[in-house]
Amino acid sequence: MSTNTPIEIHLSKSKLTKMLIGSIVFVLLGCWILIYQPDISNPLLNNPVVKYSIGMASILFFVYGVITCLKKTKK
Repeated sequence: MSTNTPIEIHLSKSKLTKMLIGSIVFVLLGCWILIYQPDISNPLLNNPVVKYSIGMASILFFVYGVITCLKKTKK
């Protein structure tokens, strides 16, 4: 009782759009952290190296999310 027909799972365009908008917001927040280096009362998070790391991680991770969402919405 095996069938060789592939199963198609359709993607939700509204969920992909929400994910795309969220990813763009996080990329912009990462850029803001890198450019303005806001002052924070927490001594650990006020370290410039930590701020740079958080900003870069945010940008790199969510740019991948933007690219993935754009590829999937074109299908």
